[in-house]
Amino acid sequence: GDASGGHGLGLYARRAAAARGGVREARGSPYNDGTPGGYEWTRPDTPRGGPARKRLDGKVALVTGSSRGIGAAIARRFAADGAKVVVNYARSPDAAQEVVAAIKTAGGEAVAVRADTGNPTDVAALFAETKKAFGKLDVHVNNAAIMQRGMLPDVTVEQIDAHLNINVRGYLLCAQHAAELLPRGGCIINVGSAISRMAYPGSVVYSLTKGAIDVMTRVLAA
Repeated sequence: GDASGGHGLGLYARRAAAARGGVREARGSPYNDGTPGGYEWTRPDTPRGGPARKRLDGKVALVTGSSRGIGAAIARRFAADGAKVVVNYARSPDAAQEVVAAIKTAGGEAVAVRADTGNPTDVAALFAETKKAFGKLDVHVNNAAIMQRGMLPDVTVEQIDAHLNINVRGYLLCAQHAAELLPRGGCIINVGSAISRMAYPGSVVYSLTKGAIDVMTRVLAA
């Protein structure tokens, strides 16, 4: 799929590292059950006696792997908060166009851009298309990831490379390109997973990539 596994709709990512700005971290559970490593609702402020203020008016956000799942929910939420959104997909053009259509129907602006974040050439093209479409970038969300389960005897070199290329190298290359476009105060959000702190049988390759994302985020935010 185009997005990493997990649950929750209309949610911002668990961890965020700012490029030339601060660092933000959202914790908690969308279900208010105290689950660690989950997500946190954020809502726009509502001025007394007036309509809700859109906190991201005039901003541009790029969300990788946003044709479905958590990525699509993040894209729609950013648009609802006033951002212009680049909906990235790798293999699901119809689903990506559905997200774009939903955003436009709600009065927002969005475009769909195909790019495999495991391919460095595609990553460069993705940011070029973002600049071409909206002229700038204020928020980048690294969300695209793959997850293939398998016990150690069944793990293949191809499986390891695929996970590392998309889940780790893709995140880092996207962060690098994003940092070149982001203004001071712009931010990079890395979507992680609580699985990086668990011993979940059959997830050794996926878990190691999510652990790498945790470390990457802390270093970039330092």
